Parts: sequence; structure tokens; C-alpha cells
Amino acid sequence: MHEVSPKVTLVAKTEFLDFAIPPYLVDIGMGIDEAQKYMMKECSDAERLTMFGGKLCYNAFKAGLNPNVTKVRDRPDEYLNNILISCHGSVLEHASFTFLIWNASRVLTHELVRHRAGCAMSQESLRYVMPEDLGFFIPALIKSLPDGERHDLLREIESSVKDTEARHWQARQEVNLDEMKFADKKKWTSALRRILPQGMSTSIMFTMNLRAARHIIQMRTSRHAEEEIRIVFDKVGGILRAHCPILFGDFVTTEVDGVDEWVSPYPANPYDYNKEG
Repeated sequence: MHEVSPKVTLVAKTEFLDFAIPPYLVDIGMGIDEAQKYMMKECSDAERLTMFGGKLCYNAFKAGLNPNVTKVRDRPDEYLNNILISCHGSVLEHASFTFLIWNASRVLTHELVRHRAGCAMSQESLRYVMPEDLGFFIPALIKSLPDGERHDLLREIESSVKDTEARHWQARQEVNLDEMKFADKKKWTSALRRILPQGMSTSIMFTMNLRAARHIIQMRTSRHAEEEIRIVFDKVGGILRAHCPILFGDFVTTEVDGVDEWVSPYPANPYDYNKEG
């Protein structure tokens, strides 16, 4: 057993292909020079794609293309902030970011996989992977105990996990797993994983669109969320704010128990405003 803390890195993100846009803009009535200059690089690719999707819905690439539209917002900060304020979140679903999360417990991943809408996951499989030296996250709640109580509880945790490791290793030797063909190894690896604790560390690749990200970051950094997942999504929020400062710049962060809680002033959908009209 060894103690670990969850780690997060960005491994992929949406790319906006400028060359694909001018033919469409020319077809809907823009001049070719105007069309080629249209998509200015004043924000991230994810934000540009979100903005393009919103403008496409209203044919609002310039005043006059749509007779109903006499004024357009061309500054990305003005346009995208209006998207957030009006809660038209569907256009945020076009852009996605992929994160690699490791040294995270299966406690965390069991909660993470509940987020299915707008997300994709690929997790290290204990049906195929045979773990040995188990990584283990120790919650701050345990570390906050008085010295004597903390040391006693940490010893119990370490003893329990090491005992599980030993029993798992012994079972592996008893069935002579290392000498089996792969098809049989897979069956026995799956059977023996039932001995292992859900607190052991694992790895998962997690992709989400930006609409999902805004919801999950607020939900999972809440002071009421589980500590380990709060740590992970505080890091995710920081990464997304650096890459998409307009679409994540509205969040207000407040440190709670050593981890930032992320809160947006905008509700999840326009009907949450409870306004007339």
C-alpha cells in the first residue's frame, strides 16, 4: 500500500477548423472576402465553436442576413456572456474536453460515472489489470483527528489494506494464475478483484462537453460533495477556466475546507429565473 492524491491532466480538446466555414458563409449571402475574415481568433477554439453554433441558429453572422436580425454581437465576450445569461446551453454541447484522472479511488469513479449525459468514460479494468501495490487516498477528515487517534486509525487502515493485498496475492498463487492462458487469466482476475477495496486507486479518462462541465464542476465542488471528487473538479475547473476564460469566467470560487467551491450566478435553464414573460 502507498498513499496517493488524485491527479488530473488535459489530454484532448475541441479544434475549430477555420477553412471549413467560408463556403457556408458565402452560400448564405456573405461576400467571399468577408467570409474568409469572419472567424477571428479572439477566443479559444471551443468558445469559437460555441459562438458559431449560436449565430447559426439565428443566421446572425451579420446584420441583414436575417431580416429579423438588425443588430449582432461580434465580440466573443459579449456574445458568449449573453449565451450564459440567457441559459441557451445547447450550443455549449458542441465543444468537449478530455481529462486523464489517476491516483483516484474507485469511490470517486463510482460517483463520476453517474454523469452520463454529455460525457464519455474509459476506466482501467480490474477484469484485465492485476493490481499489486495498492494506492490509497486518505481523506483530510481522518488526518484532522488528534495525533493519537489519527495514528491509530491510519495504522488500522494500512494494516487492513496490506492484509487485503496479501490475501489477494495468496489467492493468485493458489490458483496459479501467472501460468494460465490469457482467456483463463481474465476470468480469474475478474473473480479475485472482489477481494479488493473500493478505496484503491485507479485511472479513468473522462470526456465532457462544456454544458455538462459547467453543471458537474458546480455540483462536484460543492462543500456538500465528497472530498476527493471536490479536489478533482477544482482542478478541472481551473484547467477549463484557463482554456475557456469567457465560458468559465463567471464562476465565483470560495475556499471551503481547503478546496475551492465553484458557483455560477446563472441557473441551469432559462425557466429557473422565475421571471414573467
